[in-house]
Formats: sequence, C-alpha cells, structure tokens
Amino acid sequence: MTPFFLLLTLMVAGFLVIVVRAATSKPLKARVEGLGELRGRTMASIISALGEPDETTRHPDDTRIMLWTSPKYQIALVAGANGICGGVHTERSSKKAPPRQGRGQTSVSFTAWTDV
Repeated sequence: MTPFFLLLTLMVAGFLVIVVRAATSKPLKARVEGLGELRGRTMASIISALGEPDETTRHPDDTRIMLWTSPKYQIALVAGANGICGGVHTERSSKKAPPRQGRGQTSVSFTAWTDV
C-alpha cells in the first residue's frame, strides 16, 4: 500500500464519519422534545442527552441557569442545588434560520418561571 493510497483512504474515511454523524444527529429542539417533562429530571440525565451547556450562570443559593443554543433554538433550564431540574427558565425558537447579515430574524419566545 503506497503512502498516497493510505492518506487518501484516511481522508475518505474521515469525510464519511463527518457526513454520517451530521446526518444522524438530531437538532437541539428535537433532543429536548425527546426528553419529555424536564422538571424533576436529574441534570446529569439532561446533560447526557443535550451535551454540555453553552453557558452556566451560578447564583448565590447554588442554583444555576444552564443555557443550550443552536442557530434556530435556545433553551435555559433552572438547575437546583440538589442537581434536579426545576423547569424551563426561557425557551426561544425562530421560524427561520437567522439571515447571514443578522437582519430580519423572527423569534417566538415564552418564559416559564419556576420555584426551585
């Protein structure tokens, strides 16, 4: 096997892994919907389904607001000091992907406050 053929084979295999992974990964909103009721679930189970949050804000009482974002969807969850989800803090979904220039994005949002 020549070095060129080996390099070409590795490049094709890497490309296929990327394509298959992108095709099989669910959008953030679908993963959240697949979890069902969030309140009362452990944050560890939520993180295992959604991945690490993009941002975490810790409050003095050891509660946290954990934020996950994607181009079309954003959700922030309240995490209690006990590691249990208190519910949805904010959730935003856009009907269209944001334009490249950043103008004209339509958003639909709601806020659900929970006591943790």
